Amino acid sequence: MVTPIVPEEVSTHLNEASRLRSEAARANSESAAESRLAAQLLKETGMRVRDIGEILGVSYQRAGQLISP
Repeated sequence: MVTPIVPEEVSTHLNEASRLRSEAARANSESAAESRLAAQLLKETGMRVRDIGEILGVSYQRAGQLISP
């Protein structure tokens, strides 16, 4: 088996890319949770699913998914 030798500068960039991917995954998860909370609060005001979708910038089908338990 051959193991390539990666220059330190390349390793630095690969490590940073990995860190940024992890950060992006965390941010996406938090964003989704906040969208669900916003959708739930709008639903509690009696707003229609289509209007919730419009406010959130998503389809009414996606809005329906966000407010589903």
